[in-house]
Amino acid sequence: MIDFYVIEWYFCKIKMRNVLFLGLIICLAFAACKKETETYTLKGGEYVTDKVGRIKIYRVDSVVFNINTTFPEPGTYTSTHYEKHQITHIEKDSSGKPYFYTLVSISTDQKFYFDAYAYKTQLYNFNYEKVLNNVRTILLNFPVETNRSWDGNLYNSAKGASKFKYVENDEFVKPDKQYDNQIIIKQQKDILPITESNAYFEVYAPQKGLVYSLKYYNDKQNNGGALSESGYYLHSNLIYFE
Repeated sequence: MIDFYVIEWYFCKIKMRNVLFLGLIICLAFAACKKETETYTLKGGEYVTDKVGRIKIYRVDSVVFNINTTFPEPGTYTSTHYEKHQITHIEKDSSGKPYFYTLVSISTDQKFYFDAYAYKTQLYNFNYEKVLNNVRTILLNFPVETNRSWDGNLYNSAKGASKFKYVENDEFVKPDKQYDNQIIIKQQKDILPITESNAYFEVYAPQKGLVYSLKYYNDKQNNGGALSESGYYLHSNLIYFE
């Protein structure tokens, strides 16, 4: 005689096993998604250190050169000033997204500073963005990977595309200090033989943010066979962090 209660119990047991197996699959998928999110955070978030009250001071060494020219005299001239970047408060943009407001003040002796300009920064989706003079630039793009590139002027159609790129090193980059796991961003490097040349690099370090930047400009002219050059280097090194 067939015991229907036994058969029903058997099928219920099979259904329970299927439910447990499905639950295990869902848990594993959730764990994989969580792990991917954690990896994303580790590959970018540590290079952004914005918070209200944050103060950074940079020493800016300006090297101006004139070669084979008569104004003021051929040679190289170096001057130094200091820039204090202080995050004073949080505001919201036109779309309601919050941003950090940074006031920059300048000094020649680190004793007396005068306000010079301000800019805003946002960490939004996969980008760390900066707004200066109503121009928005994508400084960092996540995840951070060597040779990864992106359009730094994505929002600035009037300026055209600008290919920013993570690079391992460059002969122009000469910071005072090397940081563990630092990243180098090449924003521009157009070096030409007889015309204007430009280069701009930034270096970020974990838990510090921007620690070094370089701006280079050189205007080369050939005047009847006589080569003249004039331009500058601007080296900015982080010297104080709070």
